[in-house]
Amino acid sequence: MLLTLLAWLLLTPSHAADSVLTPELRQKLTELSGEKFTQGNDLRLLVNGTEFYPERLKMIREARRNIDILTFLWADDDAGLQIARELVKAAAPPRRIRVRVIVDFFNSPPHSKVYATLRAGGIEPLIFNPPRWNLNLVQQHAHEKIMVVDGEKALVGGANLCDEYMTGVEQKLWHDHEMRIQGPAAGRVQARYDATWNWMAGLESAADYGSLFGDSHAKRRHPNYPPTPIPEEQPGTAEALYFHQQAYWRRSDGDRALEFTVSLVLAAQREIVVYDPYLIPPDGLKAA
Repeated sequence: MLLTLLAWLLLTPSHAADSVLTPELRQKLTELSGEKFTQGNDLRLLVNGTEFYPERLKMIREARRNIDILTFLWADDDAGLQIARELVKAAAPPRRIRVRVIVDFFNSPPHSKVYATLRAGGIEPLIFNPPRWNLNLVQQHAHEKIMVVDGEKALVGGANLCDEYMTGVEQKLWHDHEMRIQGPAAGRVQARYDATWNWMAGLESAADYGSLFGDSHAKRRHPNYPPTPIPEEQPGTAEALYFHQQAYWRRSDGDRALEFTVSLVLAAQREIVVYDPYLIPPDGLKAA
């Protein structure tokens, strides 16, 4: 099974919601995503690291209760280490923020400076998909880049925790986006993170962590957590629908994600803009 992780954020200003989103389309997108449209969101598109790197650090420094991060790559460079140090400060007294980190196994070696910094600060990363007999290392990855703070603010997008994404745009012509979400839609991101954490933590007993990370890691196990409290505030006026595809968890998610995308393509009235680093459309999308 080819793992794909897809986060769709359908953004519509409240005053324009009826132009494309007919009642029939709303119902279909709700059924396909398993989510509901949420009102009262504040949404900001952040372009390149010059915008989303300072925002990431600000969110970490202002966190009051919890910080949750899931990433594909986390490098031993200036930006990667700075983020790790900020998380350690947040977890330490007097703040004592609960910090959870999920990093894909494909990331840099587990004895890297980032991992050492986190562990020295009492933050034990949960490794997504370490070697097990029933999962394919090559095809099974957590490719998301998510950070959720206090269940009320989230960053979703394409940026790994590396200099290329955070500070290297001028030198390397690196271009990426992050969406800053505040409001009920961030609560949906939080709920999905909670579910992903508990699902992967529940599989740890099948992983050969001892040989992979050394004897000390064999004794580490990550607990399951109850749902993170979600504030009820509505800080903005935007409407959002968060679609989180987890094909490694529910095989049908891949089919539903394709139908979701095709539904949006067929609903277009004036133009369709596709902006993606990997465009390998399946037949259904090409036909649409």
